[in-house]
Amino acid sequence: MASQATDARKRSINHLSATDDGPRKRLQSSSSPATGRAGDGGDEDDGEDESENLWPNYKELEAYRKEAIYRQLLDSRRKLSRSNRRLKAAEGDVDRAQRSSSHLRLFWDQLVERVVSRIPPEHRQRLVPIDPELSADALQQLLEGQLDAIASFVSSGPGGSAAAAAAPDVAQLQRRCDELAEQSAAYKRDLFLSQSKLERSEKALRESTSKLSRLEKEFVRSQSEVVRVIEGRKSPSAQPDAPKAAGSTPTPASAPAPAPASGSTVVVKQEADSPAAPSHPPADAQAIVELRDQLSQAQDSLVVAERESDARFAEIQGLNEEIKELKLSVHQLKEQSQNIPAERVEASAVCQELRAKLAQAQRELAATEERLVSLETENAELREEQASLAKASGTELNERIAALEKTVKSRDSDVTRLRRQRDELNAELTERRHREQVKFNQIDEMKALVGVKEERLAVLTGYVKRLRITIAASRGEQAAVEALSTGADEADQLDKLASAAKAAQAEVEQLRRRLAESGQAETNGADSAAPPQSTEQLQVEVERLKLELRAAGDSSTALYDEIDRLSTAYSDLEKKVSNQVLDLSKMENKMLRLTTEKSKADQKFFGTMRIKESLEVENRAALRNVERQTKLVELLTENEKTFAGQLQAHEREVTLFKRAMQEHVKRIATLEAELEASRARLAEVERVKAEAEGSAKELIDAATDERNARRRLEEQVARLEKDLERAQRKAARAVAAAGSSGGGGKVGRKGMDPDEEAKEAAFQMLMCSTCQESWRSRLITKCFHTFCQECVDSRIQTRQRKCPHCAIPFAVSDVQTLYLQ
Repeated sequence: MASQATDARKRSINHLSATDDGPRKRLQSSSSPATGRAGDGGDEDDGEDESENLWPNYKELEAYRKEAIYRQLLDSRRKLSRSNRRLKAAEGDVDRAQRSSSHLRLFWDQLVERVVSRIPPEHRQRLVPIDPELSADALQQLLEGQLDAIASFVSSGPGGSAAAAAAPDVAQLQRRCDELAEQSAAYKRDLFLSQSKLERSEKALRESTSKLSRLEKEFVRSQSEVVRVIEGRKSPSAQPDAPKAAGSTPTPASAPAPAPASGSTVVVKQEADSPAAPSHPPADAQAIVELRDQLSQAQDSLVVAERESDARFAEIQGLNEEIKELKLSVHQLKEQSQNIPAERVEASAVCQELRAKLAQAQRELAATEERLVSLETENAELREEQASLAKASGTELNERIAALEKTVKSRDSDVTRLRRQRDELNAELTERRHREQVKFNQIDEMKALVGVKEERLAVLTGYVKRLRITIAASRGEQAAVEALSTGADEADQLDKLASAAKAAQAEVEQLRRRLAESGQAETNGADSAAPPQSTEQLQVEVERLKLELRAAGDSSTALYDEIDRLSTAYSDLEKKVSNQVLDLSKMENKMLRLTTEKSKADQKFFGTMRIKESLEVENRAALRNVERQTKLVELLTENEKTFAGQLQAHEREVTLFKRAMQEHVKRIATLEAELEASRARLAEVERVKAEAEGSAKELIDAATDERNARRRLEEQVARLEKDLERAQRKAARAVAAAGSSGGGGKVGRKGMDPDEEAKEAAFQMLMCSTCQESWRSRLITKCFHTFCQECVDSRIQTRQRKCPHCAIPFAVSDVQTLYLQ
């Protein structure tokens, strides 16, 4: 979406530049919704003055854009010239390689033509002409086939035996191969060092080329009048921070670039990394001179790096040629070592050593054969001893078998007696279990009857309790009624009655004392006391009736409970009686059926037992015969296996002895050869270790030197950049001082010249509206407001991600680089 908006704003700016009348009205109408946003570089009070000076600012922006395009064109031209030079050098290398390839192909074709006329027809199919248009893999396979055909021709030709006879000694060839291998390793090490140096040279060349391009851009930019005019209006307070902002921005927008006043994005690509100072003051001229000196130094270093690269390339090519020659000589030596004549082989020390080992092996073989004859004689003696031992052991075994048969018979009789006793005991056990089960059933029935009797006793106890309550109520004994109603024990009832009697006795004594004290009053009032006596009798009668009523209620409640219990007990007894009747009928039927089945089973049992006894007798006799024969066969088989095992063990011992002797001889020879090979490998490893340590030391020294040189170059570049920034600051201060002295001391925008005022407005548009110190280099795509990198990064780091102008929230992905072109 940001790219579409940017393209739309580009089209609007191009449309404005292509139209002649009313540019100010069009610009104002396109920027009317964002007039406040476009004025980020100035105050809100100066909105009318900025709108009046938009057209001169746009002209200056157009001139700045054209100047930037021209500088980019010059840079592209310089790059094109460098590419043409590299292309010409590459074309020269290709021509040289083609000429070398044509010479080599001509030599190879002539060699193949000469060989084709002398080799058999079966090898001519692989010697086909080489097609230059073949792929690399097909060409390599074709060359390998031709090389194999030529080698086979050379080895099988008429001069092969003479060449083999004239071949050097194997030791000499081995020494030659070792020397060539050492030379190859040394050349490989030198090639590795040369390649590393070449890589460093190429890297230095690239760095020098990039530095040269940057200096050329700086130089061309410093010659631009438009850039000097725009950058000359920068205030002295903001000038020292501009290079810092430009250097900290890793994008092409680090240099000053004009921004449109309407809030639209104008994408302009800059060449330089930092602004250059104007050329009018002396400081600017001195900076230009320094830039030219640096440019000449970079060109000189570039030429030196190119020369060094060419020299290293030539050295690498020479080393490659030497490696090819060494590989060819190694191949020839391998061919010679494969075609050694038989006379030389027989005269060699290795062949003589093998002959000596063969004679020793033959002597050991004769001794082994003598040993084998003695072992065979011993084997025959052992077989005779085996036959006599088998006969004696057979007699002994027959005697033992007879004794064991007697023991088996006695054991069978004992087993039969024990089985009979076991059956009797099992029958008795079954009968006793049945009796115990009958007893348990009777006990369960007695428990049920006892439970019913307990219920009956509880009913009778309740009936006695009711009678007691009725008697106590008729007597007027309230304490007894209460005791019986609560259902307490007789001891508790007696205690309560005793306590009630004591209380009544105390009350009687008290009343007597009162009567004794009253004396005459009671005598005189005897006539008048008759009604109270009648009243007291009525009261006693009422109490008695209440107690009887209470006793009747308790009796009825207890009677209800007894009725419930009796009904429950009656139902249980009824169920039990019915179950007993049913069980009795079932048992009678079952007993009848079992009696019938038992009579049938007894008949079958006795018949089966008679048949079983006869079969058991026959089975025992057959088993005894089978066991007797089986044991005899097993015994004979075991004896045969024992003797066969002894024979195999003796034969195995003889074979193992032979193999062990041969293995020991081979092991001794192998260990001697391994010892020699290990000594040779140890010497080779020590030599390779020494070479590796030397090459590692050289590489470490080279890396240390390269690191030191690179550190020095980085320090030199840093010093040059600091000097360049210092010169730019001085030039900017000088321009600012010249501008302030030429203005006649006028302060404020109202007293400026219109051109100066327009330039100042354009300069303010390029500055960040938040800090007023750095150039605009970042764009927020949500609101299309532009700020410097420091302000946007500080808000992102402190998580205050809102636009400083309109307070719209934004994300890190909404921040884009502002390109000026």
